Amino acid sequence: MLNSQKFNQALFKCKTNSKAPATKHGYHDSEFNADYEKWIEQGYNIGIDCKKSGIVVFDQDVDEERGLNGIETIRQLEQELGKLPQTLTQTTPRGGKHLFFSSEGINNPIGKIGKDVDIKYNGYVLCEPSTINGKKYKFTHGVIGEQFIISKLPQKWLDYINRPKKQQYTFNSDPPKTKNRAISGNFDKIYENCLFIKNCVDNAKTLS
Repeated sequence: MLNSQKFNQALFKCKTNSKAPATKHGYHDSEFNADYEKWIEQGYNIGIDCKKSGIVVFDQDVDEERGLNGIETIRQLEQELGKLPQTLTQTTPRGGKHLFFSSEGINNPIGKIGKDVDIKYNGYVLCEPSTINGKKYKFTHGVIGEQFIISKLPQKWLDYINRPKKQQYTFNSDPPKTKNRAISGNFDKIYENCLFIKNCVDNAKTLS
């Protein structure tokens, strides 16, 4: 059971049996030292503001019908980048896993690894004892006594997840024999609100 002695993160309440925030500003309303026990008694689910809490979460989706297996995706990537350290781990109601890591060294991470692992940093995840359709989120590893162990990511993983600091994004809509035109404006805002751009950026390494 979540308790303040071992898990002091920025929390907020979500609607009953839902991932949707129950407050006006969503996860931006998160707070430290929240009275989450009262929220639980009232039937709310509990969300964690990742960035504010200083964590990044590997959200490994598992859905056999849709061909998703984020657990296997990470296992295969470990063969290239090295084994991830043991860290706080949570099972999800649909059979996936959340791996919690320190956000130290994270600056502008990619949004996905392949099609079945979401990198949660500018956003949130639900946590124990939240429930969806009668199935609970449950911490399974990284709990020692009254403390949760949240490990740092190895440098190879940081290099893989972080986008290059001076990366420039262009498109080829100009007539032939002209230079590509750089996207102007607030790219972070464009990225967060345009699924096409987000997909292109997050999957740039595998797109043809």
